[in-house]
Amino acid sequence: MSALVVHGLANAVEDPELRYTNGNAAVANVRLAFNRSWKGDGEKWQEEVLFVAATFWNGMAEKVAREIKKGDPLHVGGILLMEKYKDKNDNNQTSYKIRVNSYAPIKKFPKEEGGGNGNERSGQQTNQPPAQERQSSGNEEVPF
Repeated sequence: MSALVVHGLANAVEDPELRYTNGNAAVANVRLAFNRSWKGDGEKWQEEVLFVAATFWNGMAEKVAREIKKGDPLHVGGILLMEKYKDKNDNNQTSYKIRVNSYAPIKKFPKEEGGGNGNERSGQQTNQPPAQERQSSGNEEVPF
């Protein structure tokens, strides 16, 4: 078995499945989709998706089962495990799994109705206009 430390942004492909071992340790399994986009030949956008199983343990497993639902974006960090095995037809196969050490849900903040500028979060509003509307008087000093 090989291991590699990874960090990345992914989307949950399904709701996490929370179970408990015989020793009463919590374990949550969920499949994640990692998306990659780039401009290929002729400036046409290409996209690639990698599906990877992820395993969360103990308190993190219980927390992810409460917080993450199908389609939710999250940042994960952990060990990428590559396992080689033989299937039932004796063919060599390879699977990948992340043993997650850290994660953070990525919350989406919807635009408020009524002409909000997208800077509002959790009902708090900013007094700053959007960057494209800010104008310089030309008298500001460079802060460095």
